[in-house]
Formats: sequence, C-alpha cells, structure tokens
Amino acid sequence: MGSSGGFGASTLAVSLALLAAAGGEWAAVVELAPAGGGLDLLVGAETSAGVRWPDLGHARGELGDLLGSLPAVEGLAVLAQGRESAAAPPSAAVTAAVGSLARTAGLVVLDVGREPPPVECDHVVLMVGADVRSVASARMLAETRAVVPTAVVVRQGMGRAIPVEVVSRSLGVPCVGAVGQHKAVPRLAELGMVPVAGPARRYRRQVAQVLKEVRGG
Repeated sequence: MGSSGGFGASTLAVSLALLAAAGGEWAAVVELAPAGGGLDLLVGAETSAGVRWPDLGHARGELGDLLGSLPAVEGLAVLAQGRESAAAPPSAAVTAAVGSLARTAGLVVLDVGREPPPVECDHVVLMVGADVRSVASARMLAETRAVVPTAVVVRQGMGRAIPVEVVSRSLGVPCVGAVGQHKAVPRLAELGMVPVAGPARRYRRQVAQVLKEVRGG
C-alpha cells in the first residue's frame, strides 16, 4: 500500500509478482484499490481475455481454481478492476478470490491503495516517500486507519532525500528496500510493456531486493 498517491505502489505490486513469476513460481497480483483504473493496463493485458472483478462480484465461500481463468502476462495472473465501476469489490468476493489464489499460487500480491488489507496477509508493505510530509502522512495513516505495516519501502527521487534508516526509525518499521525514480518505467507503460522489462534494469534490481527481503532474504 502507498502512504499517499503517486509513489508507484501499484507498479511495485505488479513488479514484485512479475519477478516471482520470472523465477518459476505461479504468481498473481490482485487489484483492490477503488478507482484503480485496471492493473491489466500496467502490464499491457487490457485486451486479454479472462476473469476480472465485475465477473466475481457475487462470489462467496470457497471458489475453485481461479488462477488459470485470469488474464496472464509473462507467467503473472492479474485480477484487475473493470473500468465500468470505481467501487472496490465486495469483501466476501475478495475473501473467496484471494483464498482461491492463495491455495494455488506461490505468491499473491494485493494492491490495496491506502486502505488496510481486507484479508489476512503475511506482510503489509507500506511505500513511503523519503521526505518529511510523506513520513508524516504515513504516521497519520497508521493512526487513523489502524494500518499496521510489517515493512516499508522508501520511495526516493527529487526532493526525497531523507536516509532510509531515518524513515524506518521514524515509523518504527523495518525497511526492506528503496525504489528510485526511473524514466524507463513510465515509457514502458506507454508502450504496453511490463515495468521490469529490459530498459528498466536498475528498477528491476531494486524490486528484486525488496522481494528478497520481504521473503526473508
């Protein structure tokens, strides 16, 4: 989740799952943020056939194998919002869908926006800018929305120069990596390519480090 918008938390969520898939795992990414616009757009799968949240709105209980029914890119299955509605999917449908994916995939990444995860997660990773206002926003988010992150990823770039250890100490949460500002990433999105493709080598290395740390080194 992001402490505020514009940090690239959705791109990071997709990228983490893409690298897990590249390593040979079954992996899925699930879009839960309201008005997210469609994670399938981030990986160039907006025209790919497959199940999306509007098809699962009435799901309840235990679903069968959902993984193979989703749009997939480079081994990554994507459960994306439709573009007909800005609402978050119903909580019962989320529980059913995430439960199905968790039984099949080695890694399921949830893009929750700024809301607490609606299902139990192994890790809650908060993306925080390396600047005073972003750190303050993260602290307010934790206090007002009962968010309890298990780790932070620090977003660096122009105007974001606070050392990662200071951000981590200010929030009382361990840092699992830092991600900078990379011109290649938005260019890849414009071309309908995944954000960890060849030109984004430095970004890919940073995401790989985050994935390694989150999974225990």
